[in-house]
Amino acid sequence: MRRPMFATRRRVRCTIFTLTGALRSRARCAKDRERRRRIGAALSSSGLATEAIDNLTRESRERTYDAFSLLFLMSKAGEVQPLIKAIENHPDIGVRLAVIRLLAFSNHPDIISAFRSLAVRGSLPSEVRSALMEAIHQIGSQAHERTPAAG
Repeated sequence: MRRPMFATRRRVRCTIFTLTGALRSRARCAKDRERRRRIGAALSSSGLATEAIDNLTRESRERTYDAFSLLFLMSKAGEVQPLIKAIENHPDIGVRLAVIRLLAFSNHPDIISAFRSLAVRGSLPSEVRSALMEAIHQIGSQAHERTPAAG
């Protein structure tokens, strides 16, 4: 009796990842910022973001890649709150560190301020606070390199 349930769940998951692949393509092509924001919000509210966050450190490279792609798209669309919450609360430190790297990579304009407010929280593990500080430095260095010198 468990096997049919497992097979059904697997088919649903495959369908969901096929749909999210289509959404990723549509969001990449969407030139309208509001449309990208709506797609990011839909991904977040659907529960796919939570599942993707949990899959960031799985052994399956395919699942990790799918998770990273979905979450990166979501962050580029401006939907970063579920990712910030994962840094604050996820039980797996490896997931927290992966989310920090992902957000640092996304170049979202609000990330530095969010990272700064998280980095000063004594309640976060020291590895997480260190990763946040490194990401702040990395983002700041990249921004400095992109800024043309006055002259």
